[in-house]
Amino acid sequence: MRPLLRAATDTILNPAADRAAIRSAVFELHELFSTIGGVREDHGRPELDRDAWLAGGMAVSPLLAARCLTEVYRTAQFLRGVYAAIGAAMQRFPGQRLQILYPGCGPFATLLLPLTSQFGPEQIEITLIEAQPQSVQSVRRLIDALGLDAWFAAVVQGDALDYSHPPGQPLHMLVLEVMQGALAREPQAALTLHLLPQLAPGGILVPQKIVVDACLTSQAREDFATLERRDATGFPVDHSNLARQRIPLGRLLELSSDSAAGCGSNGHAGRWPPVTVAVPSRPAEENQFMLLTTVHIFGDVVIRDYESEVSHPVILYDLNSVASGAEIEFTYATGSKPGFRYTVAESRP
Repeated sequence: MRPLLRAATDTILNPAADRAAIRSAVFELHELFSTIGGVREDHGRPELDRDAWLAGGMAVSPLLAARCLTEVYRTAQFLRGVYAAIGAAMQRFPGQRLQILYPGCGPFATLLLPLTSQFGPEQIEITLIEAQPQSVQSVRRLIDALGLDAWFAAVVQGDALDYSHPPGQPLHMLVLEVMQGALAREPQAALTLHLLPQLAPGGILVPQKIVVDACLTSQAREDFATLERRDATGFPVDHSNLARQRIPLGRLLELSSDSAAGCGSNGHAGRWPPVTVAVPSRPAEENQFMLLTTVHIFGDVVIRDYESEVSHPVILYDLNSVASGAEIEFTYATGSKPGFRYTVAESRP
C-alpha cells in the first residue's frame, strides 16, 4: 500500500504529469483511503452524513470531507502548495524536525498524509485535530494500516479552538483548510486567529493568504461559468475573460498572518474592521452582486473563483436590486455562524 501512496503522490506533484494521470492518481488515493478508513459512499451509516456545529462554525460530515479528496484540482493544488511550504520551512528552520499542525484533517488527512511519502519521519512530525469522531477513527486506521506512526505526534479529537500546542515544542507550520466560498459557515478565520499566535517566529501558515472581493456582474455570464467550470479531468476551464468583464467593487477581507495578527481576537468571537463599497452606475444586465474568493496556498500556487468549491463565487441575491449610488457596509464576523454581515445606505439626494 505504501508504494501505491508514493506513486500516486509522485504523479500529483509532478508538474509534467498530464491532467488525466493526475485525476487517476487522486481517485487511487480516494479508493485506498476510503477502503482502509471505512468512510465510503456505500457506507449505510447515517452518522457519516452528519455535520456538526462548533463554536467557530461547521465541521462538515465525514462523508463530505472524504468526498473533497475527489475534487481533483483542489487536491492537487493544496498538495503542491503544502509540499512547497514544507521545503521552505526546512530552509527556514535548518536541522530541525518540523512540527506541523493540521486542524480539521477530516477522515483522510488529505493535505499531509500523502506527503509522508516525500519526507522522512526525521524531517516532519504532524499533529492532527478533528472534531468528528468517525473521521478520527478513519484517520487512525490509515496511520496504522500504512505504518505511518513515526510521522504523527498525535491525533486529537476535539474542537481546534480549544487546542494549545505543547510548550517547549516550536510549531513550525499550520496547515488549515476548513472553508467555503467567502469564508462562510466553516471556521477557517476563527481557527487562524486562535492558532496563528502559537506558531514559532518565522512559522508558515498555509494557505498564506485568502482574499474576498466584491463585484457586480452579469447573471447570464456567471450561470454559464457555473455550468462550464471544469473539464472532463476535473481541472478548471479558463474564465479569465469573464473576470475582465466584471465591475470590481473592492476588497472586503484578507486573511493572512499579517491581517490576523492585527485583528485582536482569539477566534471565538471577532470582527474585522468594516469595509464600505459604493455601488456605481452600471448597465442593467450587470446587476448580480457577487463575492469572489481567491486562495493563495503557497508561493505561486493559487486557487481562483470557479476553480474549486472552496472558492466558488457567492451570490448575494438581496443586493442585486441595490440602486446605483448606494453604499454597502460589510463586516466579517467569526462565531458559530461565521460570514459577512452587511447593511445598505441608499444614495443621497
